[in-house]
Amino acid sequence: MKITLDPGHGYKQNLGLNGYYESTGNLRACKLLKAELEKYGFEVAMTRTEDNQDPDISTQRGQVAARNGSKVFISWHSDANANASVRGVTAIRSLQRPDSVDLGQKLASAVAGVMGTPLSPYAGNDKGVWTRVYPGTTNTDYYAVIRNSVPAGSAVEHSFLIEHGFHTNQQDVDKLDNEGWRLKIVQAEAKVLAEYFGMAGGTEPPEPTEPPAVDGLHHVQVGAFKSKANADAYAVKLKKAGFQTLVKKEGDFYRVQVGAFKSEASAKAYVDTVKTAGFDAIVVKG
Repeated sequence: MKITLDPGHGYKQNLGLNGYYESTGNLRACKLLKAELEKYGFEVAMTRTEDNQDPDISTQRGQVAARNGSKVFISWHSDANANASVRGVTAIRSLQRPDSVDLGQKLASAVAGVMGTPLSPYAGNDKGVWTRVYPGTTNTDYYAVIRNSVPAGSAVEHSFLIEHGFHTNQQDVDKLDNEGWRLKIVQAEAKVLAEYFGMAGGTEPPEPTEPPAVDGLHHVQVGAFKSKANADAYAVKLKKAGFQTLVKKEGDFYRVQVGAFKSEASAKAYVDTVKTAGFDAIVVKG
């Protein structure tokens, strides 16, 4: 099953608190979400993969999902408000997809639960799910990324623009701008999608910290130590940063790893995530 992820906006757009750019945070989160979804067996496409890209909202975002046969389209965003105390998570669905309310509620609730924030502050929302009508119409989606994902004949069954809290709120930025918290948010989203569509039996993905000794997987390794005590101490540091870890002995070394992937490309993408969090990492074949 295919899902298309759209990291909202482009390079250095929508500056929030503490120098946090929504555009950069959206991309980092989508890279993490892609890796998590692939663990469940989803095929995942992205509308952009570099921070300096800004695809056209009419032709290069929602239309990507419509063209590639995706069942789900998610445009990943955070919101803004002049009142810095405003918080909330919103899953904005397509007017053309009324059956998306249940999935939207599950996604919004999962994100809000991790972030410790309420659901949408918008009037008339349905437990975190909202729709917006284009002015002068009665049944046209306001947002171009949603509107262009569901043209006649589109395979997209669920199209969302999800606002993951507010980058103008300090509590939300503290989580959105932290790699460990970002990982927790996308893991919650991936779990909801896997359970909803029955991927991997609707269970948690295999723990990346417990691969077999020889498994043909691509492992993300962050250190190798001759001392088990040093390896364990480094693993604790990684866990505090939000990463799941495994320490395993191979030969004379204790190797500290944080993920295992069937795809080498996914492993390399996760290396970038680990490095962004301040840790060196390499890909090793199991």
